[in-house]
Amino acid sequence: MVDISIIVPAHNVAEYVSQTLDSLLGQNDANFEVLLIDDGSTDATLAILRRYETLFKTRGHNCVITSQDRGGAGSARNVGLRRAQGRLIGFLDADDVLHPGALTALIEKIDATNCDLVFPLCRHVDQNGAPIGVTSHAGKERYSAADLLVDNPIHSGSGVVVRAGRANETGTFDTDLPACIDLDYWVRLTEGREEAIAALDQVLVDYRMRPGQITGNWHRMRTGWEAARAAALRRGKIDASMIGRTAKARNLLVWATAAYKNGAYADARALMAECWRADPAFAALDGHARIRTAAAMASLLPLPLHRTLQTRFNG
Repeated sequence: MVDISIIVPAHNVAEYVSQTLDSLLGQNDANFEVLLIDDGSTDATLAILRRYETLFKTRGHNCVITSQDRGGAGSARNVGLRRAQGRLIGFLDADDVLHPGALTALIEKIDATNCDLVFPLCRHVDQNGAPIGVTSHAGKERYSAADLLVDNPIHSGSGVVVRAGRANETGTFDTDLPACIDLDYWVRLTEGREEAIAALDQVLVDYRMRPGQITGNWHRMRTGWEAARAAALRRGKIDASMIGRTAKARNLLVWATAAYKNGAYADARALMAECWRADPAFAALDGHARIRTAAAMASLLPLPLHRTLQTRFNG
């Protein structure tokens, strides 16, 4: 049995997918198989996947390509889950990049714990692959499912590794959600077990930021988070008090940040006002909340003055 099955959903990523698969080919010290799912691409993506299928097989890695009509990343990952043969399952988006040694480090981390899920830190890069000065961080080593709903430290599904047994018990990604499909799945996979999630305190992924990503659409992100939270409460495995006012306030801050960066300043102001109402203590004491509040208010200033402050506010 291979150690890990890597699921790579791909839709119209001909510009990026070669970099992604080269980074996977470079994981020479890991025993893995590759499941490539072309999700209704209309560019050269499928042709590139077929070329890499041969390269992976030449290196001794099982590689399977599945082509389907456009169903979204969650649907494509579900195809991979059904085909996976590894004792572990890893996820890699087709525009992100793994750092050398990433798979081995992640496998060793999950094998050294009793956790169901391990994730690495990631470096945010622009659409050309240049770092933008943002790196994810983990405030602690172990997390619970409730922690993810409060302040999700998993910035990207790329690099997430889960136990295949738990994935089989959990089922599939919920493709009916408008957003937060990954979050919902990680919560379902780990809920009911304290500290079932481990952070690997190493930057092992380049997470590509590019126009049109769901994470930039605060409306969809809010609808998805609220649906994931409501579903978790219905299942009853997470104490409602753990994902209450502070959880809502923290996520309102995230949505306000997305709105501000996209130039939706009125939305950013409204979201930050809601954040203050949800949890005044959090809004007053959290440094990011104070900065975002200042940014939202500054958007009311004359445009030239506001623009002089935007570099700091958009950091």
